[in-house]
Amino acid sequence: MTAAQVPASGAAPAPTQKRGLSRRLARDLTGWAFISPWVIGFIGLTAFPFLFSIYLSLTEYSMAAPPEFIGLENFRFMFFEDRVYWTAMRVTWTYAAIAVPLGMVQSVFIALILNQRVHGIAFFRTAFYVPGMISSVGWMLVWTYLLSKNGAVNWALALVGIEGPSYLNSTT
Repeated sequence: MTAAQVPASGAAPAPTQKRGLSRRLARDLTGWAFISPWVIGFIGLTAFPFLFSIYLSLTEYSMAAPPEFIGLENFRFMFFEDRVYWTAMRVTWTYAAIAVPLGMVQSVFIALILNQRVHGIAFFRTAFYVPGMISSVGWMLVWTYLLSKNGAVNWALALVGIEGPSYLNSTT
């Protein structure tokens, strides 16, 4: 058997608290760094416009004078005095009540027709799908032109002295 050696001090030194804290802080900062683009986008494109629109709805606002806080007066006017609001709501709800169900029925009807096995159905399937495919082919041609070796992107880069890469060619 071998004898175990015991350190002279009796125990290994405990890790310092600062080291663990800095590791945790670095991990937390890394997480915040990864999520920050989304947070910035959410604040700038959703939260700020939403809160600013609430602020504007509670003020009397004109370009010639500073905003004046009037509370819920705009909402009282809209719900109880403004005929244009109620006309717009009636038109919107009527359109939604008619267009949504008719659109769903029409979609199911077209799907049932295109799924039938009858003479000449290939022509109707082609006529139905070609408009959607043509726009995809058109966009493919535009991007192919823009990103080709002699395309518009590399031409613009050459104007400022940068040799653009061959975006569409494989390097392997």
